[in-house]
Amino acid sequence: MAIMVRTELTVEAGLVTYRLNFRDPIVTVGGDSSTGKTYLLKYIKSWQGDGKFGDVLVIDDFNHIERMKEDIINSRNKLIIIDYADSILPRIGLTGHDFLVDKNNQYLIFTRNGLEYGASEESLSVFLQEGNIVTIDYLITYGENA
Repeated sequence: MAIMVRTELTVEAGLVTYRLNFRDPIVTVGGDSSTGKTYLLKYIKSWQGDGKFGDVLVIDDFNHIERMKEDIINSRNKLIIIDYADSILPRIGLTGHDFLVDKNNQYLIFTRNGLEYGASEESLSVFLQEGNIVTIDYLITYGENA
């Protein structure tokens, strides 16, 4: 089973702050376009050049699709964030089973298919923005809708 590398991730992204709390090693964030998923990754990638977020691997660039699977498989102790999962993962031949059996990494997957990528029902989520704070809003709350 995938491991927990981080329980939270805070990113200052312009006027917006992302305060993401992870409850499981595989979390999916769904949502239509313009919900802030790709915007968050832009800021993570820009900070990585300054040495911040060294334990995060962003998978989002279709120009390097031939290298993506190798990058994921060779990663250790990373929070791997995959944007455009519904397009990228079928192309590189990875499935939810691959993430479930990965004992080296944690996953945050931006998708429209939810359970297809190994997340439990309790780890299906969307971004929720209140003012300038964005959080993960889990669709099932422990103890209430379980």
